[in-house]
Amino acid sequence: TALSHEGHDHDAPGLVLAPRGGDIRSLEELHVEVLTQGKDIKIYLYSQDLKPLDTSRSVQISATAEIPARRGAKAKPEVLKMKSEGGGLYTTSFDAKSAHRFILNLKIIDSKTKHDDTLTFSIEAKR
Repeated sequence: TALSHEGHDHDAPGLVLAPRGGDIRSLEELHVEVLTQGKDIKIYLYSQDLKPLDTSRSVQISATAEIPARRGAKAKPEVLKMKSEGGGLYTTSFDAKSAHRFILNLKIIDSKTKHDDTLTFSIEAKR
C-alpha cells in the first residue's frame, strides 16, 4: 500500500518567523529583520538557523530611504548612516516627516557568498 498526501511540498521554502516581531526577508544564507519605532530603525542579521550573525562574518550593509513620490514627481532617496552595534545588529534613523509610509532599501554584501543583494521594505511610519 502506498501512502501519499496533498498540500505538503518538502521542497517549498518554509515560513520564517521574525524573532523580534519585525518584517523579515530571507537571502541565500542570511535572514534580515527590520524593526522601526518612531525615527529609529533596527536591522538584525541572522544566520540560516536564525541565530544572530557571527561577528567574524564580514557583511557590508548600506541603506537608503525615500518617501514615495506623488504623481509626476520623482522620489529622492536619502542615504542613511548605518552603525554596527555588534551581534548582527545595525541601527540608523529616518524622519518620514508627515508621510504615512516610506521605502527602506538595503544593500547587503556578504563576503561568505560573495553576493550582493538588495532588499526593499515598505515601512508604515509610526509616530
